[in-house]
Amino acid sequence: MGKTSSKEEATEAHDLMDRVENEGPGAIVKHVRENLDRWKTEELKIGISGRIKTGKSTFINAVLGLRPNQPGAAKSGSGNTTQHVTPYPHPRNDKIVLFDFPGVGTEEHPKSKYMTKVNASECRFTDVGEFSQLLNHMENNISSLKFESILFSISAISKEVIEKKYQKLKSRVRTVSVGAAAISAEPIPIIDLVINIKLLIYELNHYIDTFGITMDIIESLPAEVKERLNVWSILTKSGTALVVFITQQIGKAAAVVESLADFVFPIIGSLISAPTTYFIVRNFLSKHLDQMKEDAIIVYDNVLHAQTHLHN
Repeated sequence: MGKTSSKEEATEAHDLMDRVENEGPGAIVKHVRENLDRWKTEELKIGISGRIKTGKSTFINAVLGLRPNQPGAAKSGSGNTTQHVTPYPHPRNDKIVLFDFPGVGTEEHPKSKYMTKVNASECRFTDVGEFSQLLNHMENNISSLKFESILFSISAISKEVIEKKYQKLKSRVRTVSVGAAAISAEPIPIIDLVINIKLLIYELNHYIDTFGITMDIIESLPAEVKERLNVWSILTKSGTALVVFITQQIGKAAAVVESLADFVFPIIGSLISAPTTYFIVRNFLSKHLDQMKEDAIIVYDNVLHAQTHLHN
């Protein structure tokens, strides 16, 4: 971690410490969650265009994570199934809407006039092509929060998408780790541990949702494949059992980083009652994020690849 990141952590951590002192540890959880969830407020409209038989419906359904017969899915057909602009809200995030623009690029609907005709000035307009091209275009041309919004909402329809999801999720680990360290800076027996565990559970659930490793998907896998998934140990637990499991995992993470107690960032040693809290949380989240990425690839190879083939 560079000097710039350390300075940013120092500033953020000291701000959080002040909030712990003035508002209590619960305020830190609220602050961290609000910071991590800013992407949920972003609106994004994407126009999908293409000539007949270019597979727009298949493409849209793949992005939405829907099968053609499911509610809200685009209807597949051999020609111009839709003659009017049709909006398709994302089922997991209604602030993201895909629009099917039929017949764009034909003599009847030249692209130069089509945008004005359908009043689509608020949409990002792109031809259907390789999904990786669309993803890279969005990453380079829309705000970071808007890109997070689409990336965290779409299905894991390719290994490239899985990797981009992973990198974005990885960038959140520092925020949670600094927040957890700040909570531990003013320890309240048992309470600070409980609050940190709740924060970790919230983040782990976000990883699961983002990668789409749902129980329904896992249940459809062969037993020998299912047994390879690390996330199974989390999905099959809830309530007290999940808290106990995470507490045990934190204990293992603590054992791994215990030797690093003397190698801490200057801000950490002065901020927290247990100097290794930052490293424990970072180790814990990084380990489970890496495992869930592996699980997402296994699920993609066994289920999603066949369902989300985008080339017609």
